[in-house]
Amino acid sequence: TLSVAEMSGVTRIAEKAATVLVGPVGAALVAASVVVSTFGCNVAAIISSSRTAFAMAADGRFFPAAAKVHPVYRTPHVAILITSVWSAFLTLTGGYETLFTYVTFASVLFGTLGGAAIFVLRVKKPDVPRPYRALGYPVIPALYVLGSLALVVNTLLERPGASIAGLGLVALGLPFYFHWAGKRRNAARSFSGTCRPTRIWPWSAPWLR
Repeated sequence: TLSVAEMSGVTRIAEKAATVLVGPVGAALVAASVVVSTFGCNVAAIISSSRTAFAMAADGRFFPAAAKVHPVYRTPHVAILITSVWSAFLTLTGGYETLFTYVTFASVLFGTLGGAAIFVLRVKKPDVPRPYRALGYPVIPALYVLGSLALVVNTLLERPGASIAGLGLVALGLPFYFHWAGKRRNAARSFSGTCRPTRIWPWSAPWLR
């Protein structure tokens, strides 16, 4: 449909190809389908990200308000609002490609670490019940980790600025993480200090009553 010269430097390539094939009306339909698809992708991302924030808050590692559940809709409405506001703020920091690199680099990096965790947990906790077993272990998980690692390295080499910025966004959460982790440890110490074991005197034993 398009020559290499016509495709060079074009970011909305599907729209241009549709214009050549079926005219402006077809291009508008392609653009509309992309918009609908983008909304669907955003909904899926907000649902998963907000549930992550909700779980972190419930575990004491995020703003406590994010653990609230709506009394009517039974959804983590505060976590959804936080995720949506943060996402809207990120759109002001760069274009689509830059934001995509931010998210993809960090996401694939954590996916790589998650795959590598399979091998670590198999060694450190061999007796933990595992209702789901990784198919083709260790070959398939190893291929996944190597492939993901190659993608991470390639993104870092091709887009070093955006990749490092993505890591920087992740690093911004570290002070908050250590803050909340410290609060949890202090709360655990206070709890253990106030809850002392009950002394059982000899005459309180059942067989002496």
